[in-house]
Order: sequence, then C-alpha cells, then structure tokens
Amino acid sequence: MKGRLALLLGSVLFGLIVLELGARLLRGPQWLSQWPNLVTVHRTGSASDVARYAVHDDELGFAPLPDARLLNMARESDGTLRRTNASHDAQGLRMAPAAASPSLPGPAILAAGDSFTYGAEVDDADTWPVALQTILGQPVVNAGANGYGIDQAVLRAEKVASTLRPGAIVIAFIHDDLRRAELSRVWGADKPYFDVAGETLSLRNVPVPPPDAQQAPLTPWQRLFGRSMLVQMTLQALGLMDAWSHDDLRVHPSGAGEHIACLLMQRLADDGRKLGTKIVVVGLYDADAWRWRWLGSLDRQNRALGALLSCAARAGIETIDTYDAFDHAVSAGGVDAVYHRWHPNAAGNRLIAELIAQRLR
Repeated sequence: MKGRLALLLGSVLFGLIVLELGARLLRGPQWLSQWPNLVTVHRTGSASDVARYAVHDDELGFAPLPDARLLNMARESDGTLRRTNASHDAQGLRMAPAAASPSLPGPAILAAGDSFTYGAEVDDADTWPVALQTILGQPVVNAGANGYGIDQAVLRAEKVASTLRPGAIVIAFIHDDLRRAELSRVWGADKPYFDVAGETLSLRNVPVPPPDAQQAPLTPWQRLFGRSMLVQMTLQALGLMDAWSHDDLRVHPSGAGEHIACLLMQRLADDGRKLGTKIVVVGLYDADAWRWRWLGSLDRQNRALGALLSCAARAGIETIDTYDAFDHAVSAGGVDAVYHRWHPNAAGNRLIAELIAQRLR
C-alpha cells in the first residue's frame, strides 16, 4: 500500500515538473534557466512602469506624464518585442498624430477610461480615440490612463470635462476596472476610492498620499509558489493573476466594485445632465477572455460587463457591449486578428471606434 502511494505521489510530482518546464518553455527558453520570484518581478515592473509613464496626482493618485514622448516595448503573444510610441500634451492627454487632425468644427468628444482607451501596446495613430476622430471628422480628446479603475476614470472624465465642455463623453471599461475600485493602492501606487453608505458614494483617500517605493510583504503562499510559471499561468487563466501578483491594497471585499461602479453610472448620468452632454459607456474585453475561454474567462467578463452596462442603461446612459463584434472577429481570424498580447491592436481599436461612431451618429 505504501509503495503504491509513493508511486502515485511520485507520478504526480513528475507530472507537475513536466508541466512547469512546459509552461516555462512556452513563455520563452530563457525561463528554463531563470527562476526568480515572479510576484516580485511583476510588482517591480508595474511600479517602474507607473513611475516612468505617470506623475503623482493629489486627486487621481497618478496621471499621465505631461509633455512626454515615450518609447515603449510591447511584447506580443509569441514573446517577440515591438516598439510603440506614446505622446502626451501639456495636460497629460494622449496626442493624435497631425495626419489625424479633425476636418469638422464643433465641440470635442471626450474619451476616458483605462489603458484600453489610452492605447497601451499601440502607437499614437492606432488608438480607438484617434480612429473615432478619423471616422467622424470631429476632435476626440484622449483622457485614458494606464491602470485606472472605473472610479479614477470617472473622476478624470469629470476633471477634464469641467474645462473642455465636450459635446459627448465616452467612457470605456474592462471587467478588472471594477476590482480596482475596491482598492486604495494599485500597481504599487495609492489612489482615491469610494465608500458606500446605502446608495451614496463618499470619496476617500484624497488628497492621495505621495508615492511610497516600499512594496507590501509577500504572503507565505507567494513565497512558496511565487517562482512557479505554472501557478502564474493557471491563476491568469482563472482571472486571479492581478490579486496574486500586484502590489495592491484592498479596502472593500471582492465584488463590492460592481455596486460602486453601478452608483458611479448614476453619477455620470447626473454629470451629463449638468453639462448638457451625451454620455456613452462602452464595455470592452481583454484578449484573455478568448484565450482562456474554455476556463470560463469570457463568461466572467461578460457577466461583470453586462451587469454594469445594465446599471448604466437604467440611469439613462447609452451603452455599447462590444462582445458580439469581437467574438465575430476572433471567430473569423483568431485572437491575434484584433489583439496584441492583452490590449486591442490597430484593427481591434478601429472596430471599437466604428461601434462608438455608429452610436454617436
């Protein structure tokens, strides 16, 4: 009996070792000889990205660096690296190339959101706000910011809209933006957050404390399994990677972000009425929704986005769910037809812009 148990345990251990080596080979042969704690690697990389791309902001936590010309290295799904250029104006708004200048006069459209609106992994010319400007011939101001939660996206939209007075505000979000609304620290940087009392939101952690380079200590589980590529890939497929690897600080229980986001939709509707501005909310999906579809990733994202879009519709806001269009594109050409590693590529952003343009027209 003991011999059979030892044989079983040995077989399981051997299988896990083979899977670990396979996961490392899939990510790149160099990982066969490199075994750092991947949690620390992710935290250090995220903090470095925020410091290079953004400046501290008392109201928003962090905001894109003003007057910046950034050269980024984006990694494709096959591991290859590709250069991208990102340009910010004096207000930290991402700029459009001169060739995409609007042809029609009139009030600008304000685009707000996270890295999907900002245009991570693509050049200035290939963001969806630039594509929308080209399609409509109207000026589109890109107030997206890498790493924002739905709370920060709404706060930045309000801040920019107070001086821009846009003709329309388009806010795009992904499912992880709801989780970020449950945090007071994300990507190693402090941020504002909302408390909820009944149906009332109260803004907290403002002014936001200045940056602190010290990371949160690793948990025993992160110390024990943090070096495993297999664990990392499994958690990524299950949608648990952010909670596992990032230097975040939770102030609300998991799931509370949906209620906070729902109340923010009512706040957005009130903003639209005060400004006399049309509000459109757009639900976007990341590449992992389709890459890990068989593990339920797409279903989880679809449920979270559907719930928030329903809240927005009940508040009187126009909504766009991009699922059907992207599912059709992925079915026809594969994930790489509309995505880079995680964010939409130029074709994906053009598809987003076309859906928004149809609604704004």
